[in-house]
Amino acid sequence: MKGNSQQEEKLSAKNRRKFLKTAGVAAVTAASTPAITSATKPDSHEVYEQSLKLRDQNDWDVYQWRRYLAKRGHNLKTHDKTFTGRSGVSAQRFDCYQCTLFVTFDDLAYEDYAVVDFSWEIDQSDSDDGGQAPLDYATIGYDSDHYSKNQSPYVYYGNYVSDIGDQDSEGATGIAVEWDDEAYLNNEGSDGTASDYWGMYLIPNYSDYDEWERKIYVDLHHIWGDIKLDSVGFSTTGPTLNLTSGTEKWVRETETFEGYMDEGGQHKDTRDKEC
Repeated sequence: MKGNSQQEEKLSAKNRRKFLKTAGVAAVTAASTPAITSATKPDSHEVYEQSLKLRDQNDWDVYQWRRYLAKRGHNLKTHDKTFTGRSGVSAQRFDCYQCTLFVTFDDLAYEDYAVVDFSWEIDQSDSDDGGQAPLDYATIGYDSDHYSKNQSPYVYYGNYVSDIGDQDSEGATGIAVEWDDEAYLNNEGSDGTASDYWGMYLIPNYSDYDEWERKIYVDLHHIWGDIKLDSVGFSTTGPTLNLTSGTEKWVRETETFEGYMDEGGQHKDTRDKEC
């Protein structure tokens, strides 16, 4: 059974974002992460941090990143959900009918905490699809009885993901972040897809709930036009985004118990939904 010890000092999300821009991987302490090739065998957290650095440097997709960790003994739990439907999307928005959400859970061996990674991939191969200001948003949520946020380390970001600078976006049941989809497309959107990721370090409540009771929720919000984020609230299942009224937005979401994640594979939703 894992302990519940936590470090008291919390690194601010803004400082972590600043470091990521220069180092390309989340920093957890002032000390350097030992290289994988060092004489001392790296622990599970060091391997995970190294994987994030390589993920960024090599522009790995989520499958390549997962394979790297699996080959190094990490027992990953995965839940992938693909949304598909009719074609014919209007300008200035991604095709929400070709969107996949990836949830990866790593119960880091010999650590007091685990980590959940939320990645997404949107098909923007149609010439009318695209991203533009304002920023998009992504959330990871959970019941506070099932998990608590680890204090240090506690979050990492992909290249175009960051904390929401003008909102209180962290709560007892999760975190909301912003994604600069416009910057992504301007710099990296030539392969027909738009993708990014971020993750949280969590402390599962192993003593009171098993893996068939602990649930994780993720949301991806794409907005365009005049839609704005008014505020971020928190429910028992995670962050809730209060957006201005209008039709220039869509949300894709999924949820999964840890136990079901062991089954892996893709879960497709082929219903013809309105965005």
